[in-house]
Amino acid sequence: MNIIKTGSLWCSKTISNIFLIRRYGHTLTRVHSIKELLGGGAAQIGEKVVIKGWVRLCRSQKNVIFLNISDGSCISKLQVVVSTSCCGKSPAIGSSVEVSGNLVRSAHEGQLYELQADTVTLLGDMLDSNYPFHPGKQYTLKYLRQYPHLRTRTNVFQSIMRLRNQATMQIHKYFQDHSYAYVHTPIITSSNCEGAGDLFTLTPQNKEEDSASGSDEDLINYFHGPSFLTVSGQLHAEVLMSSLSHVYTFGPAFRAEKSHTRHHLAEFYMIEAESTSLDCMDTLVKGTERFVKDTINSLLIACPDDLSSLDRFIPTNYKKTLNNFLHSSCARMTYTEAVNALEVANQKFSKNPKWGEELRSDHENYLIQESGNKGLFITDYPAKLRPFYCRKNDDDTVAAFDLLVPFVGELIGGSLREERFEKLLNSMKTFNISKESYSWYLDLRRYGTIRHGGFGMGFERFLQFMLGVTNIRDTIPFPRYSGSCKL
Repeated sequence: MNIIKTGSLWCSKTISNIFLIRRYGHTLTRVHSIKELLGGGAAQIGEKVVIKGWVRLCRSQKNVIFLNISDGSCISKLQVVVSTSCCGKSPAIGSSVEVSGNLVRSAHEGQLYELQADTVTLLGDMLDSNYPFHPGKQYTLKYLRQYPHLRTRTNVFQSIMRLRNQATMQIHKYFQDHSYAYVHTPIITSSNCEGAGDLFTLTPQNKEEDSASGSDEDLINYFHGPSFLTVSGQLHAEVLMSSLSHVYTFGPAFRAEKSHTRHHLAEFYMIEAESTSLDCMDTLVKGTERFVKDTINSLLIACPDDLSSLDRFIPTNYKKTLNNFLHSSCARMTYTEAVNALEVANQKFSKNPKWGEELRSDHENYLIQESGNKGLFITDYPAKLRPFYCRKNDDDTVAAFDLLVPFVGELIGGSLREERFEKLLNSMKTFNISKESYSWYLDLRRYGTIRHGGFGMGFERFLQFMLGVTNIRDTIPFPRYSGSCKL
């Protein structure tokens, strides 16, 4: 193999997926992405190109070696053809290489182009034989979960990560197109937005100490009060909504639930929107439905190849389920109607439904099925089941909703926010919430209050629903949950 001395990296810059790398003593070299080469936009036939990536397949014949190279830019690999006279030995599968040569039309079925290599530079070899993945062998997602630092080398997790990236971009695009301002809310907070109590408490640690003291005095002194990792950015988003009108957040959230279900994580990402235009339940519910469906539809258009690569990992007919959701209007019922329907259902539940208690997962699954396996909005929950900031109705309920969907259950929660000062104050008293601690939140109603609403959606649960991935731990690069914090 022709080994090229790479020299020292001086700088790098990305321009439209073409990487420009300058090395000491060398001229400027363009490194193309495989996605751009296969798309035909980066290089003309016969042009000299350079790629970098990992060897996915290596086949040796008498006079030629065929390499399949992946750089992660797309699901496809680029075939590299190199003469055996240029190689001392074939690169190992999994090793990283830099290839220089001419892009030509391929005579082989199923590929438009291939790279006729002049040089193949080994960048990183496989140092031992303990690599946990072997070419041609299929692995379950559960098996791959043991190797969070390596699983993105596999086709399925490369696809999931590209889909996660594209979903992030489409969500931002949706809100930007609808005149929402993207805002950043604190990760460290002194408030418990949900009031659930499942919080991670921050403990300061002196760098000279081996361990945190964890005393109440240490906790209070650093911030002059208790501090936690945020469970939601909603209350802070309301602060910014009170001057910008339409805002959204997209950031990490943390919940210390000791749950091991396939739908829960301790660390996840939340999309939360607050807007003065979401000022009645009908507008709020319709706006939420439009957001979810528009985002999913845009992803289906943008990422057909990556979505198809997940087919063997998702339940049979799941695409039909998703299509039914997208092309059917979501049903709607009140919490009271839902409880009444459950009480007369000819089905045994883990616990009998009762007005004033939370619906269980089997209750939700039954209601989803009865609604035709499409989305179902359940509205107007008892006030005691929802946070203090939800807008009070004329009875014992509040203007809050959950959106239930097949496969994952609750996808989004939202409400009108209580904008009336006295009613918010009374709600805080009912929930035993200190008005001194939340005086800043009361000030939003004291000075120029405005009617508004919002919703929050867990990003990983959205991906789980859209992709049909059974376990939420396979939608995030490094899952954290009770009993596991690898890496």
